[in-house]
Amino acid sequence: MYPSSSQQNTEKQCGCPKILIVDDNPNNVFVLRGYATSLGVLCDEALNGEDAVKKVVERAESTCCRAYKVIMMDINMPVMDGMQAGAEIASLAEEGKVPEEQTILALTGDEYSAEEEKKLREKARFAAFYVKPIGKKQFTEILNQFYYY
Repeated sequence: MYPSSSQQNTEKQCGCPKILIVDDNPNNVFVLRGYATSLGVLCDEALNGEDAVKKVVERAESTCCRAYKVIMMDINMPVMDGMQAGAEIASLAEEGKVPEEQTILALTGDEYSAEEEKKLREKARFAAFYVKPIGKKQFTEILNQFYYY
């Protein structure tokens, strides 16, 4: 499923990036941004969890689009890792400081057991976990599930 023409027009009119890609590896950011661009989806980038939280707060204060539709968050990063950032964003949403309708997806180079993943989901409110590297087909499937819903 791809965005309807009205969804595409709204995105083009407002010009707000709809996806936040958070990863400390510039190569991963480059690849994911390339996939998004090829699908006509605008994205913002952050290189650590602290920057991601700042961007989410700044977006909440915007007069146009107050939330990212999807936040793709690496788990292991310097400054603030993805677990801490996810938990902080969830806390800010509970306090009403940022919109709740932002889907946070965990991107990791590690595989977790179902029990570990469940605990991490609860702590940081991740909607799903994806093991890197993510190919274009999988990226498109992720957008179909969480972006175009």
